[in-house]
Amino acid sequence: GRVPLLDKELVAFAGRLPAKYKMMGTQRKYLLKKVAGDNWLPDEIINRKKKGFPVPVPKWLRQDAREYTRDMLSPERVKQRGLFDYDFVSKLLDEHERNFADHATMIYGLLTLEIWQQQFIDGARRPVADVTPVIEVDHVAN
Repeated sequence: GRVPLLDKELVAFAGRLPAKYKMMGTQRKYLLKKVAGDNWLPDEIINRKKKGFPVPVPKWLRQDAREYTRDMLSPERVKQRGLFDYDFVSKLLDEHERNFADHATMIYGLLTLEIWQQQFIDGARRPVADVTPVIEVDHVAN
């Protein structure tokens, strides 16, 4: 996972490394791949194409974030904004929650817009989530 790359000392060490150890030609993360390849991982893993990882937004909107989404896109909020027709928004939410359709992209966009409006238009400046920083980096050396 990404956790080792969030280690403050490792980040500071990597920041002090000369550029020639960070890239070799067009190969990024050269030193990391060299050490891992020489000691632990086979070449087919070290040299494979980069893969993304799926984010289960549709599931989150149906389950874990359902109540939050309903609150943020409530009839009162949507009507007060006057940007969208609440009946349409309600239909999107209902169809998505009942698994009749996957409207995650549109719902996520509406949710993001509402959060942005609250933060930057309304001036609410309330935290979107209670997040504690994992690391603090004072500076990055070149």
